[in-house]
Amino acid sequence: MGCLMRWEHQPEKRSLMWRLAISNLRNQMESTLQENESDLMDRLDLNAVYRQLKPAIAREARTQVPDSCPYSVDDLVDPYFWPNE
Repeated sequence: MGCLMRWEHQPEKRSLMWRLAISNLRNQMESTLQENESDLMDRLDLNAVYRQLKPAIAREARTQVPDSCPYSVDDLVDPYFWPNE
């Protein structure tokens, strides 16, 4: 999620390497979800993760970020979801 937040809020830093890193993380997440979907989905709290990441992303990007998590699990693993692109 942190990589997607940076992608969205720091467009000047986007690169092919960054896109590949996000794609690799998505593949890993998709694989993990497929193996443990019911257990992970019960324990996954995107808003809690977002609240932890938000201050650092806002500071790095020098911009406001939404108060609540703008992404779903589907967004995080969707290879065609690239915020603000």
